Parts: sequence; C-alpha cells; structure tokens
Amino acid sequence: GSTKAIIVRNSSGTDNFSISNNGQVNIQGSTNIVPMSGGSAYITIRSNSTGYMTVQGDTSYGLLLNPNGGNVGIGTTAPAQDLTLYRSSGDANFLISSNNGASQIFFGDTESDNIGRIDYDHSDNSLNFAVNAEERMRITSAGRIGIGVTASSAPLEIAAESTNVGNTLLSIGNAILNPNTRDSWIKMYGSQATVDKTFAVGNLYGKFVVNYLGTRATNPESGGTKMFTVDGSTGNVGIGITNPDGTLRHEVEIDLPGP
Repeated sequence: GSTKAIIVRNSSGTDNFSISNNGQVNIQGSTNIVPMSGGSAYITIRSNSTGYMTVQGDTSYGLLLNPNGGNVGIGTTAPAQDLTLYRSSGDANFLISSNNGASQIFFGDTESDNIGRIDYDHSDNSLNFAVNAEERMRITSAGRIGIGVTASSAPLEIAAESTNVGNTLLSIGNAILNPNTRDSWIKMYGSQATVDKTFAVGNLYGKFVVNYLGTRATNPESGGTKMFTVDGSTGNVGIGITNPDGTLRHEVEIDLPGP
C-alpha cells in the first residue's frame, strides 16, 4: 500500500489511525470518533464485516448508513427500504421546508427525473400532483380540489381537455359483477333557515331516482320521498312512484269533498 505519512498507534504498537501519502485515511477495527469535549454523542465506523457507519448518542442510533444493502436508516439499525425513518413512539415526521418557493418530492426514472411530482407552492399555499410530467390535480389554499383545472371555483371541479365526444368525467358506484344487489347515491345538502332540505339522486337497482330526503342523515335507499324515477330496463317514467308500469305514470292523491 501507500507509505503512511502520519501514524497513531495504541500501547500495543498497533496502527489505529494513519494517513497515507496519497491522502487515504485508515482507521483500524471498530472505532468511535467522539467530540473533543467528551459527551455521549459520537460517530462509529464499524469493521468491514458489517460495513456500517452510525451517528449515535450512547446506544440510540440517530443515523445509520449501510453500504452493503444500500439502505439508510434514521432511528433504526435495520432499514427495510432505501430510506427508513423510524420512531419507537409518537409520530415520525419528515419535513421539507422552503421560505417562499416550493417544497417538492420528485419521482423519476431513466428517462426523466421528474416524471411524477408532489409540489407544495408556498407562494399561494396550494398542493398539486403531477403525473407523466403534467399537473393533474391541485388543492387550493381554500381547500378546493381541481382535476384538470388549476383554479377550481367549486369544492370539486373536474374538466377534461380531450376533444373527443362522450368523455366520462366522473364514475360513482359499486364494483361490477358484485353478487349482491347494490345502489349508489349522490346527496345534495341544502337548508332553509335551520331546516334540512336535502335531495339525493342515485341508481336504485337499475333505476334513476330523484329522492327528497329532508334530513341529510336519511338513508336514500330505504327513506325519503322518491319523487321521480326512470326504469332503465323498460324506459318507463314514474312521478311519485318507484315502479312505473307505463310509459309515464303519475301518482297523485285527490281529496274529494264529503256528501
């Protein structure tokens, strides 16, 4: 090997530390590097059999580098992934901070370093998600969600940029081929003063139904007043009934005067 310019030996005459003429630093065995003032914090460089480097205080590991497996552990001696953050109790937090720019996490591959991205913009306090190098969804500082738009004017706004006809913008329902009968609903909350005035529209076993619930907690399948129904299998329309037996069936109540 290279000639050693500086050598530090122990009382047995073994070289514990040396610097070669080529600038290589050599540390023998399992060695701790501690602050000049003492204390419990130190850096441990382990032997070649383990290949670990740790930054720790006493026996608690703050940072562990494992070149053999390539994994980095913070708070753990056995990182299961490329980077593992562990805390034995309480929350484990990961902070990315910027004063007035953006805090970003990039997802890359061999063709692009930012094919995917999660971006928190501190200038307007918005959070956006990019897929295939294009922004696909944004949450504004007001909590509004935009899919396909960058400035949503509603709590949820969905827009498609495609010029094709027949785009499906939103699909709601249960799993296809489920062996059990299923229904799906959208509730629209409303109120008059302090009185609940809630409607629901839904697919009731193959029938399109408009249901006045009143109270928003009402189950739209079993409760409410089903005001309008279109039977998907027959095309029949019912007003005030859920099983119309004609092309248009209107059920009304007539109060006749007594004798």
